[in-house]
Amino acid sequence: LLEDGTICWELCDTHLSYEMQATAGLAADASEAERLNCMIIAWQAELDVLYQTWLELCAPQEQPMVINHKTMFMGYLNSQKTLWSSQFGADSLQTLEMIRSMLMEQCCTLCPIVDGLQNAE
Repeated sequence: LLEDGTICWELCDTHLSYEMQATAGLAADASEAERLNCMIIAWQAELDVLYQTWLELCAPQEQPMVINHKTMFMGYLNSQKTLWSSQFGADSLQTLEMIRSMLMEQCCTLCPIVDGLQNAE
C-alpha cells in the first residue's frame, strides 16, 4: 500500500517478467486488447498451476478446502466478468484490464502459500 492509497502488487521472481513473456510473440503493432488477452490467458494458466501444486502439496484433509477455494474464486471471477462485460463491454480495455488484474492478484496471493509448502518439504 503506497502513501497515496494506491495498492501495488510486488511480484515474485517467477512472475516478475511474466506478462512480458506472455506478450513476447505478439507483433509490434498488436492492440492493447490483444496484449491484455495474452496476459489473461497466461495468468489463467498460472493460476491453474498454482492451485494444482497447492492441491498436490497440502495434507489430504486440506484438499477439499483447496478445491473449494478455487471453485469460489472462479465463481467470483466469472460473476465479475459478467458484471464488467455488461457495464463496459466484453472486449473493452477496462473489462480486460480488471480481469487481468484480478487473476494476477490471485496468483500473487497463492504464490506464497505454494512457496511455503514447497520449502517445507
